[in-house]
Amino acid sequence: MGNREHLFKEFPQRSSTACSFVQYSHSSSSSQIRILPCMPHCAHTEVLCLTYSPLSRKVFYTMQRTILSITTDPIDTEELISVLDSVGLGSFRIISAASMEEAEPHFYVQEIYLVIADERVPQALEVLQEMKQDEMFAHVPILLLIEKRTKERIQAAFRMGFDTCVALQEVSALLAHQAIPLIRNHLNNDDTMEKISVLQEKAIQDFILLDLIKDYIPRTIWNVAKEYAHEQRIEIPEEERILTIVFGDIKDFTPRTQRMEPKNVIRYLNSAFDVVARLVYAHDGDIDKYIGDAFLAVFNDPEKAVASMLRIQKEFEKLNSERSSRGEDTIVFRVGIHTGPVIRGNVGGNQRFDNTLIGDTVNTAARLEAIAPPGGILISEATRRELGLELPEACGRTENLKGRVGDEKVWEIYKHLKDSSLANEPAAL
Repeated sequence: MGNREHLFKEFPQRSSTACSFVQYSHSSSSSQIRILPCMPHCAHTEVLCLTYSPLSRKVFYTMQRTILSITTDPIDTEELISVLDSVGLGSFRIISAASMEEAEPHFYVQEIYLVIADERVPQALEVLQEMKQDEMFAHVPILLLIEKRTKERIQAAFRMGFDTCVALQEVSALLAHQAIPLIRNHLNNDDTMEKISVLQEKAIQDFILLDLIKDYIPRTIWNVAKEYAHEQRIEIPEEERILTIVFGDIKDFTPRTQRMEPKNVIRYLNSAFDVVARLVYAHDGDIDKYIGDAFLAVFNDPEKAVASMLRIQKEFEKLNSERSSRGEDTIVFRVGIHTGPVIRGNVGGNQRFDNTLIGDTVNTAARLEAIAPPGGILISEATRRELGLELPEACGRTENLKGRVGDEKVWEIYKHLKDSSLANEPAAL
């Protein structure tokens, strides 16, 4: 066995008897250990098979398939075993019991594919009928041996839940032929259940995978993709809309973090983005992406965009006071907001796409963020108009934004609005 011995050490002991021997076989595709009975009085000992698959690096456990015979008089089962093997159903072993008391434990420790029961065995009919009504045993086929083959007796057997019946005088002629369809159906059911189990396991893995991926892409894209998948559409088309775009960036991020360990940089960023994400989503926005120490958020409603950023800046004022008292680096965002037309489209190659926001609106929001005061919020005239917001002239100024022609009116709103109802309304957390 070489280095495979350890793979079987953890397998639980199934029998304390010493009346068995181990048979080992090996092929290029698998290794097998079979535990076999070797003494006559051990005829009822379980037969175990441990199979190691190098491909999956797993040990598979199976018990030999069993036929349980419950009869007052022994029946010749050699022909049955031979016929089952000859028709391709595989090898089976017979366990014989002369009473229900002797037979019942085998239902719990054996893999039974067929029960052959003599109706003359005391309590056989009552116990087996009750077991057929139990979910644990309902799938096990029962072939009933009856004294006389009459219409009434056969109908009574079926009413009691038995699968088929054979007259005692016909056992040698009919037993194997009646058993074949019952065992074949049992095997087919096993195969079906195994396939269902594999599909269920794959479905669980796919669900976990999707749940994992969901946190790494914008919720807008996730919801659109889910809708299109339901409609069996394989591509997300371009879409042009009027949106409010928000850019935020941490002031002095590089000098603050260049002395930090990488894991502490991640911790610092996450402490910042945890607040951002919570309040963006609380105001029905979406984080389109994180870009180093910056974030890009998108809103359908400019009022919710502004309310979200006001609350974020207020929360960081409070958090920074606490961080400073603990000797920790503060987190100060500059924020720019602009409203206008954008296109959401697929950018990339055949192997990898990014569904992203494109347009002058996105660029303008980024330019506003770059000139916003630390801890402040700078909005465009377009966003102010959409809000219908009246602001004192002291909040406004004209700027020549990089990459744009002419001067534009911009508004610094945080100091003016941080104590307004817009900044203090409870969000839908």
